[in-house]
Amino acid sequence: MLRKNIKGLTALLTVLLLLMPVCAFAAVANVKPPVTAAETKEKWVLSLGTDYKNAPSIPALYGDYLYVMSGKKIYKINKSSGETVKTGDMSGRPTYAYIPVTVAQGKVFCPIGDGGIEAFDADTLTKLWSVTDPLGGQAMTPIAYENGKIFTGFWNSDTDDANFDCVDASSGKILWSLKRKGGYYWSECAFYGNYAIIGGEDGVDAQDGDNFVYSVRISDGSVAGSLNIQGDMRSGITNVGNTLYMVTKAAKLYKTSIDSSGNFGTLYSTNLAGYSTSTPTIYGGKIYIGMAGGGKNEGYVGIFDASSLTSTAQVKVQGFPQSEILVASGYDSPVAYTTYNNGPGGVVAITKIIGISICPLCNSLKKLPVIDNIFRHCQGFLLPLRHQCKIHNRYATT
Repeated sequence: MLRKNIKGLTALLTVLLLLMPVCAFAAVANVKPPVTAAETKEKWVLSLGTDYKNAPSIPALYGDYLYVMSGKKIYKINKSSGETVKTGDMSGRPTYAYIPVTVAQGKVFCPIGDGGIEAFDADTLTKLWSVTDPLGGQAMTPIAYENGKIFTGFWNSDTDDANFDCVDASSGKILWSLKRKGGYYWSECAFYGNYAIIGGEDGVDAQDGDNFVYSVRISDGSVAGSLNIQGDMRSGITNVGNTLYMVTKAAKLYKTSIDSSGNFGTLYSTNLAGYSTSTPTIYGGKIYIGMAGGGKNEGYVGIFDASSLTSTAQVKVQGFPQSEILVASGYDSPVAYTTYNNGPGGVVAITKIIGISICPLCNSLKKLPVIDNIFRHCQGFLLPLRHQCKIHNRYATT
């Protein structure tokens, strides 16, 4: 069920230098973002929308521009100045602004409510095509791109059917659909060879019911392999080669493998301190995820050994980190960044397993910014964060 009662219904999601398909290193960057509040500064502020119904979506960074949805508009924004350089008209609104657009093939793919997807030219924001899934639903799953096709799912309720669609990126034609009881909510797929690996809801009102993950042939949508797990999967699947990592709302961290025929290998799991909606980030032989805490508004960043799944660190933060953890590898030792779901909200940098609050600004809900500057939106505002001191020209105030 959509958490409509979370203050501000704001969100913070992944910004990539070039928005790419899901991969093991989607949330790892060889950069040096700020690590303390003293060296963090707003660069510019842009007001878009007034409430959760038309708040700016998670920004996607492609080249020198940000692409953001707000209400029924899509905006192309200069990342350096904050100036809006182009706008386009969508036929609907994004679902609570949780999900960013995806940019690939010179096109911007927009998830909109009631089962809709629309494509725009990335340069001119001219609309190219529009398609609607026959089962409809909230557009709550990030759009993944692979070899001329886009992949996304929809959500109607915990127990109603919804589809996961493979769509031709050039024409907008739905090539195949995978129907699931409970649908797909934040369930970004992964790819290995000729297969898409797809998780989703467990189809019951409880969040810890019996569930499954499919490997699906990209060519025709037929199922090649099935894997039994426990709990709603409200996060993406991360793969390192043919090794897969995933978490569920049953407070489980899973690891398995997939072969060239789409068959899954042995499934390994470990229990978490709390349930997770955090797509695993893998770096340096470690897994980084966010976890719910035992009390109201409590949360942790958990770090696990990627081979054995044993816990190596657990850092308490100011709220539940429902985001994908960003790991910056540009320093001598990795620095982990996360948002947390608790007022007034903010971004936390974790250095050498010491938590430092660097930007308490407003509530945040799903994922976080990556690379270059840190971008976020809150209560109708979009703002990048930058280094205040001159550490490196790429991040320096000029």
